[in-house]
Amino acid sequence: MQIVQWTMWFNLLYCYRLSLTKLKKRGIETNLCLSLTPYLLPSFFFTFAPIIHCIIFHSHQNHRVFFSFLFSS
Repeated sequence: MQIVQWTMWFNLLYCYRLSLTKLKKRGIETNLCLSLTPYLLPSFFFTFAPIIHCIIFHSHQNHRVFFSFLFSS
């Protein structure tokens, strides 16, 4: 259980770090965050925390990219 919590915090910090880097192409950090989430977090319940984080902190900048990525998967 503690390993899952550490993984969750690592993923959230990784998403936050990506948002701070201000990548040249907007939308890359959201796609990376969502694509890494299932691999970093094996637990189904804890997978939603980083996704919700991405929706709140990234979708206002690039909501078109986010929703197109979400519905294409």
